Amino acid sequence: MTMYVVRGVPSSDTLSVVPQKTTNPLTKPTMINVSQIESKRLGRLIMDDGEVVDIQEDDEYAWEAREFVRSKVIGKTIKFKKEGYIDSLARDVGEVFYQENGKAVNLGVTLVEKGLAVLRVGGKPNEYTKALAVAECEAKEAKVGVHSGDDITEHIRHVVWDIPDSAEHDKAITQFNKKFKGKQVSMVVEHVMTASHVKVMILPEMIQASLHLGGIVSASKTGSEFTDEKEKKNAIEVNELARATVEKLILNRDIKVVVENPRYSGTVGGTIVSGDKVFQCELLSKGLVKIHDQTILGATHRARLKEAQAGALAAKLGLWKFAATKQVVTGGMSSKAEDAKPTVADFVGTVFSIVSADTIMVFNEATQEEVRVNFASIRAGGSPNSNLPKKKGDGDDTNKTQAPSTFAKMDRNNVTGTITYSNWFLEGRDFLRPKLLGKKVKVHFEYMAMIPVNARADADKSESKDSKDPPRLEKEPRPAFTVYCDGMNPATEVVKNGWGVVVYSKDGESRDMEAYCDAMEKAKTDKKGLWSGKSPKPIKVNDIKSDKNAKGTLSLLQSSGPGTSGVARLKATVEYVLAPNRLKLYIPRENLQVAVNQAGICCPSLGMDNETPDPLAKEALAFAKKVALQRDVEVTVDTFFGTSFIGNIFIKDKSYAAIMLEEGLATMEGQNLSSMSHRSETEAAEKKAKAAKKGVHSQGLPKKALRSIEKFEKRAGGRSVFAMGDRVKVDAEITEIIDGNRFYFQNADCAAKMSQIVDALNDLALDSMSPPDSISDHEYVAARFSQDKKWYRARVLRSAGGKYDVFYIDFGNRESLPKSQIRKSPKFQELLNKFPAQATEGYLAFMHELPPTETGGMDAKYAFEDFTQGGKITIAHEYTCLKKKYFTVRAGTRALQEYIINRGFGCVALDVIENKVDELEKAVNHLSKLEKKAKDDRIGMWDIIRGDPRSYDE
Repeated sequence: MTMYVVRGVPSSDTLSVVPQKTTNPLTKPTMINVSQIESKRLGRLIMDDGEVVDIQEDDEYAWEAREFVRSKVIGKTIKFKKEGYIDSLARDVGEVFYQENGKAVNLGVTLVEKGLAVLRVGGKPNEYTKALAVAECEAKEAKVGVHSGDDITEHIRHVVWDIPDSAEHDKAITQFNKKFKGKQVSMVVEHVMTASHVKVMILPEMIQASLHLGGIVSASKTGSEFTDEKEKKNAIEVNELARATVEKLILNRDIKVVVENPRYSGTVGGTIVSGDKVFQCELLSKGLVKIHDQTILGATHRARLKEAQAGALAAKLGLWKFAATKQVVTGGMSSKAEDAKPTVADFVGTVFSIVSADTIMVFNEATQEEVRVNFASIRAGGSPNSNLPKKKGDGDDTNKTQAPSTFAKMDRNNVTGTITYSNWFLEGRDFLRPKLLGKKVKVHFEYMAMIPVNARADADKSESKDSKDPPRLEKEPRPAFTVYCDGMNPATEVVKNGWGVVVYSKDGESRDMEAYCDAMEKAKTDKKGLWSGKSPKPIKVNDIKSDKNAKGTLSLLQSSGPGTSGVARLKATVEYVLAPNRLKLYIPRENLQVAVNQAGICCPSLGMDNETPDPLAKEALAFAKKVALQRDVEVTVDTFFGTSFIGNIFIKDKSYAAIMLEEGLATMEGQNLSSMSHRSETEAAEKKAKAAKKGVHSQGLPKKALRSIEKFEKRAGGRSVFAMGDRVKVDAEITEIIDGNRFYFQNADCAAKMSQIVDALNDLALDSMSPPDSISDHEYVAARFSQDKKWYRARVLRSAGGKYDVFYIDFGNRESLPKSQIRKSPKFQELLNKFPAQATEGYLAFMHELPPTETGGMDAKYAFEDFTQGGKITIAHEYTCLKKKYFTVRAGTRALQEYIINRGFGCVALDVIENKVDELEKAVNHLSKLEKKAKDDRIGMWDIIRGDPRSYDE
């Protein structure tokens, strides 16, 4: 006789066995049959090429027979006495003996004796067949089993089969999940698909189902989720071992399952338990499977699962054999792993902006910095789990499930000028605004979340349009926090009210994770927010940034209603503080976002490009954010200029102008002073600030407030302010156009010098150099221009987000580059001394400076570009004012200034004639006549602008 251990019981007369002494779980089981008996057949799905073509129902007593055999032999040692071999089945047949009460019991005889099988006709007579014959006689006499005479339909189980797209099965599973969620139910494992996916029979309902073990997933068959070849090969081997281990432990066993959220529609999710033991923990602790991000949150014993995987990681077991040692960051504790991520200190601050339901902006009181605070372990918005993906084919158990598939988001379309808020973005943000805005909070660091960013392995390829290499997914760390406000965790409230979902991160979790999970379950039960069953409708807002639709918008915003001078006071929310006196407002009534400049005030300027900011500019911006950002306000609109409307803003019925003036962070020198409302209030506010010497009244007035002083100096003939140029025409090449007023050029004699500069750079063999370890702002370097991949001299302006803004000193253009495209050498300074920067900055003479963001400004730039395309260009230095050199640019006999003004894209700088220079007065008078004609004909910007744009700079 041969000793076997039973791995499975496919039917009452067929056993799946392995040799008794086998310890390797990968040993492939063999099938043996009980000889000389006819057993009843279990029902099954008949498949053809993966499709169900028919259903074979159970024979009578087939289920009872199989269950009797399973109860006696599964997982136990048997003795097998071989009688023969069936060629058609490729398996041995013979007598099977199992142990009961210390005695060897013949399985075939016992089945016949209980009426669960019958003696096969025509068998070879021997002691075994004689025993079977006696047993059958006793069964008939006792009227048991198939000999009982009972209605056979009572002994045929009726199964709800797991058939793809079966309405009956889907309904049965849906009802089961709803009825038994969180409860313990009995099942029998019928087949092991993967280590985390098994086919079960749910008892006593007799529903065949796919059970996905909650919180875990097996490695893919190809190990594709691992990048290292060693890890990939190891994963394939572990995957096979994991499946075999699960088969050894639970195939055809009775199991108790705590029902949880399903992974796919039409399936069951759950945790297998035995007393206080958790089956998934056993697999994780050996590294046979890994945590499944999407189902760990709903796992009954999620904390134990994570602890089990951490142990396997530390011991480098199974899947983690070649993995770098990691320690998950939890509870605000930093990682101690060799690849530890940086941590962030806890701090106390004031909330000044709600970015979304999972992200806020906090002013750190200790460092006086603005900090973006992402809530740990939750995401705003999301798709409810009722929209589960369809179940995969049998055996397909990868880690690619997404739940939820979408989160709250804001999309800006610069082409159509619309902003789309999706998946409960605005609802979640507005829920948090009254709870946190302006409140003091305690912020606790939890972990560094590794956020994917696209990059290519080769920096050259990343900038080449012809590259066919797919982008490499890199990650950058971002801190995640748990926040408390007066003892309340706002993230918990977000989840509890259905404006966010709990998410699992391998990088760590919030200290309040359990509370979050409970809150999400309550939101589901109460059908709050995204769990309400309603589909979120995208909210589309028109972002008015162009002067093309400004006229219609202005009329709309000035429609009659309660307010000063019959102009409506519109309710709005401050979306952004663009500058201390310029706010971006969302006006729900008209579904618009518009930039509004507070009429009549001038605030410290933040400076543009390399311009030095005014004193108190940073403080003015911070104060404006503190009092206005995301606050509910009222606004009246007076006019439109550039990309901004000009009007009066009120916060809790107090003039925003008065608020800024009283703080000494503004003066009454701004745009449309005559349009400022509540003049007595604003004048009193400014007078109060002056008396107290607050803000600008003690540290210096803003630049625009000093314009009158500069003009006085010009009229007084201050040569340090104004000086005439030589007015000589010289050939030049325009190398960069910044806007319609400002440009860079090279003189005709620069060509020979540029040739020498290029040769000197080539001699340095920059391609073979390594990128510098460190790069400082304002440092001179060589930078590889992204368009032609050649090296040029540059100066570093600033660094941000791992890239460096560089200014090409010989051309005047700039771009942002990674460190890999920058080189440093001690010889750069020597080269600079020999050949100073070849690009000269110039401004267009006689033209009022319109920024690109204002009406006509961008059109002026386009006109400048068209004018200088092809043909010979000459320039003449007209004058210097405030250290800026002003030129006339000509193509042949045509002047660029005439070209721009004739098209209505600019206006004349009238203050030039205050210098009392005849030549300049003649040029200004000529251009003024052209401007008047364009204005009368409503050409270009004059079709939009009412009034004089020059007055807006006063």
